[in-house]
Amino acid sequence: MQVTSNRNSSGLPGSSDVPVFSNIFGNSANSGRKKEVVVLIKPSIIRTAQDWQAQTERSRAALDSMDLARTRVIRIDGSVTEGKDKSLAK
Repeated sequence: MQVTSNRNSSGLPGSSDVPVFSNIFGNSANSGRKKEVVVLIKPSIIRTAQDWQAQTERSRAALDSMDLARTRVIRIDGSVTEGKDKSLAK
């Protein structure tokens, strides 16, 4: 699992050192990202070459039908956005 977080702040020069002015004249943003890889293993009994071929075809068809590249964004305010990440699609 990979977790990345960022905190960015900006404002008027010199005003960011004073808490009252930094709240009025400044801006801060927090962002984070979590990535994980999930590996699923399913044992199968293969008795013949035909069983092997049939199982391989079923597995490929199942993988092709899955939506493998999806993203889910949870913002600080609690709102959630889900969609496809085009950079991960094949």
